[in-house]
Amino acid sequence: MTIDHSNSSVSVETKRKSVDEVFREISEILAQSVAHNKEITMDSSITGDFGADSLDQIELVMDLEKRFGCTISDEETSKIKTVGDIVGLVMRLSNEEKA
Repeated sequence: MTIDHSNSSVSVETKRKSVDEVFREISEILAQSVAHNKEITMDSSITGDFGADSLDQIELVMDLEKRFGCTISDEETSKIKTVGDIVGLVMRLSNEEKA
């Protein structure tokens, strides 16, 4: 994978990060918002394991957009079920910024 350093600093910052680094950052956001001392894995369910309701999910998406400098559509939001879904989405959005 090549890294394009020509885009905005936010997207370049995200592109330089590995899946593990993005997972760590997302885990920090989750720990402060919905996970509350629960184990966070790629398979953790946002609603099932963390008990997030629709308001929690909206706040989570807003936190993700702010942290990663991206826009997450309602359609993309509705597809988020697990932590792995969030990691994949952030990685995909950062790659789309590159194109």
